[in-house]
Amino acid sequence: SATAYGTHVARALELARLKGCQTLGVIGALASPVNRVSDHVIYAPTDVAGPLPSIVALVAALAGMVQIANKESATNVEQHLIEFNQAYQFLTQPDRQELEDGEDDG
Repeated sequence: SATAYGTHVARALELARLKGCQTLGVIGALASPVNRVSDHVIYAPTDVAGPLPSIVALVAALAGMVQIANKESATNVEQHLIEFNQAYQFLTQPDRQELEDGEDDG
């Protein structure tokens, strides 16, 4: 979608690509920002709004990461923490377009 949610998903896909991952976007509109950053796309048009962002999925993913980290050495856990913080910073920094739009306002 062209919503903020789609923009956040596109940002996550961009991070995955920077890490060397192939990406697959499932989109309902060709104008979706996910379409522009995905290596492969499944186009599934719909007239109904898609799933809304949910904290449940995020909490489940973080809980799984904690379980995995608990089984690893302190060095590995520290490396995961560094990578998590880098990913978090990347995903939460303002988009260049948002910065440019903000400059027009002020």
